[in-house]
Amino acid sequence: MIEPPVSLGAKLLLVLLGCLCALLTAEAACVTAYDALRVYQQRPSWVFGLTYENVPDFQTHVRGVTYRFNRRGMVGEDLPEAKPAGERRLLLLGDSIAMGVGARPEQGAARLLELALAKSAPAGAKVRLLNFGTLSYNVWDYYYCLRGKGWGFAPDAVLVFLCLNDAWPKALGLPLPGPDGRLGLWPRLKHLLVKSRLVYSCLYVFNVNKLLKPLFGKAAGVPVKGLPSDPLSEKLLGTLDASSLESLRRGAAEEGWGEQAMRDAIREILVDNNWPKALPALSAMARECRSRGVPFKVAVFPVNFQVSAGWRDERPQKEIMDYLRAHGIEAVDLKPALRQAARRGRVFVQGDMLHPDPAGQRVVARELLKLFPRGL
Repeated sequence: MIEPPVSLGAKLLLVLLGCLCALLTAEAACVTAYDALRVYQQRPSWVFGLTYENVPDFQTHVRGVTYRFNRRGMVGEDLPEAKPAGERRLLLLGDSIAMGVGARPEQGAARLLELALAKSAPAGAKVRLLNFGTLSYNVWDYYYCLRGKGWGFAPDAVLVFLCLNDAWPKALGLPLPGPDGRLGLWPRLKHLLVKSRLVYSCLYVFNVNKLLKPLFGKAAGVPVKGLPSDPLSEKLLGTLDASSLESLRRGAAEEGWGEQAMRDAIREILVDNNWPKALPALSAMARECRSRGVPFKVAVFPVNFQVSAGWRDERPQKEIMDYLRAHGIEAVDLKPALRQAARRGRVFVQGDMLHPDPAGQRVVARELLKLFPRGL
């Protein structure tokens, strides 16, 4: 009996099904045997609103320094979720600055603040800082981390380390919520897709980090080219007074930046942000804290070129601080103290726009302590 010929469409369908099965098998292998996401020390999060979170019970290495995540994904040692009697807890929300990148864990501002608060605590009381710092989080991540994780630990106060890149869009392009903190139907569906790994592939991360970057990235000695100059960044530089511009150029030269890197840095901080959509996350957190009788405080971090003596432009800190004051949020602008300390020496990691070095971390800790004049 002669079998009918298989159509071309059927053959193509079989090929596609075979490719799909192969990809799914490879994805499963990466998830179970390698877990490529550990390259980034992060994994997809099932907490609503969060794209990713720290890998629990994991040690990561950033610039030669080891940071440990406990079994709950927080920076530092393990702790019980139920708060023991007599313990006071400060919940810290932030990104790599909260993690303490730029210094060893014991030199970080978070740890120094915890020790200082412990000294001022009543006899027999214990102070514990719960550090939810995660690389590249933004202000809406802090909001969802507080709602989905933080309240379960019964904090006595909440502190946010606000960096000037915290208004940037969320990972994987997840849309920002509205001022009421709610997400529409599409963001909710996309959230489920991310969590189900349909758009977040371990296999993809593995190939990028293990195969493509060594071939085409910095690991192979190929420099990453900056974006070409554009009228917007040129116009932005033109709005700065002469002393601010000279301060920026001098700082860029000290850090080994080229002209384009300087333009990119100032554009990212002063233009390519989304503060009108980001700041409502802070007022939303403040409302939640007030409803629970928990103090809410914010520390606003500068970037390195802003602490130069000649820098005169007060953006975006002025707008941020004005917003916080208008919403009754207690906050400290760290720029003046770091600028004063910078006159005596370096306060940021060499070649790093965002992270204070150990000297800068000590300055930050002293300023943070002013937010807690009566202790925790």
